[in-house]
Amino acid sequence: MTFPHVVIDKDKGWGADGYWVRDDRVSREEWTKNQAKIIDPSFVGGGYKSSIINGRHPSLWLGVDDLHDIDSSSSVTEREAIKSVFMTQILKTVLRENDRLMTRVVMTGVPFAKDDTYAILKQAGGTRFVSKPVMRKAPEGEGTYIDGINPKTQAVYEDIVGWWYLTCPEIMGAKGIINARSEGKSAFWQMFMLDMESAKSMGLTYYLYDHTKIGFDLPTVGGADPTSIDPDKEVGGQKRSSFALCYLCKLPSGGAVVKGGVLKPMGIEKAKGEILQAQAMFPNWETTGVEDVGTGKVFMQYLRTDSRVRFLPSNIKDPKSGKIKDKKTRFEYEVSPWLENSVIRISDENTPFLIALRYLLDNFFDLDPNKPHESLDAGDSLYHAAKLIPEILRVPVSNDISPQGMNNRGGLWHPLMGAKR
Repeated sequence: MTFPHVVIDKDKGWGADGYWVRDDRVSREEWTKNQAKIIDPSFVGGGYKSSIINGRHPSLWLGVDDLHDIDSSSSVTEREAIKSVFMTQILKTVLRENDRLMTRVVMTGVPFAKDDTYAILKQAGGTRFVSKPVMRKAPEGEGTYIDGINPKTQAVYEDIVGWWYLTCPEIMGAKGIINARSEGKSAFWQMFMLDMESAKSMGLTYYLYDHTKIGFDLPTVGGADPTSIDPDKEVGGQKRSSFALCYLCKLPSGGAVVKGGVLKPMGIEKAKGEILQAQAMFPNWETTGVEDVGTGKVFMQYLRTDSRVRFLPSNIKDPKSGKIKDKKTRFEYEVSPWLENSVIRISDENTPFLIALRYLLDNFFDLDPNKPHESLDAGDSLYHAAKLIPEILRVPVSNDISPQGMNNRGGLWHPLMGAKR
């Protein structure tokens, strides 16, 4: 519509190998003569690893969209590989003349780390950055007031309460912003507010539940983050992680609550004993989800030797990429939204497991990734337990608040709010 004289040139090619166009204001002969030195298609598109872009030299425009994603951001190695390919290969294909850049480079995306490709280019200077968060803070009484209340759960997202200037209210108003915020605090501040500092400096929101009101007769599932190594031995000069078993109870009023769990170093024999003990403590214990990779496979082989143990393998591979996300990533994107919506609550009792789990939530973005904390094992066990209750982790079909990572179809629940932390 902007350039009606630019038309498809199917004679030259129009497909996966490239897309050719021509200017129909001139004859084909004149156009062919003018383009005699052009050997690349008018438009070429491919992934940053794609062979289709090898050897190409964009003369007018190089467009880069979403160079980083969740998978690459959780892996320092992969993030560095992407930066290397872009900076040393793709960016070198642009054209210069008389020491002047002739190719316009336009990149769009959201920040994923303080040292991702976008951050490095910004630090280098000579570039123009435009940031368009979904809203900006406004003075008292100006703009739009957002109460931060999730209408379905009554959870209050305090970090967005206040007066705001909305960037595109016709596209995303207050309701849409609350919906987006329901998918997780960190994800919202990164993906919608484009603010990595805030995204990675906040703890995760969760709600406490009175432990005296959690009976042992509730339907309960378990989640196990296993180990198959002798607790007295070290691996690579470091002590191995603890065995973690989460007790996740379904509430008659709707939702679920973490009643407690086990978190301590032990061998596979004692770990099996903890599962059997849990089955005995909870008369309505359903099953236990056990991580099915690495040491988990060894642990499950051992569990199969005892018919009394009720368990299911818990697959942690991404269905699309086939990759395994680290513990922090899968907890942040697949469990925390349900904690923030109060669908899953945490007992206020002080036990080693619960203290570690609450420590993880309060200090989630401050944990050193190079020194795994035992609280991550507690969080991982909750992750495996939560995967066993898809009938609980869902919202009404009519509600467009749909936390990512779990089933969000059908059913109604009416959570009983607890104290907010």
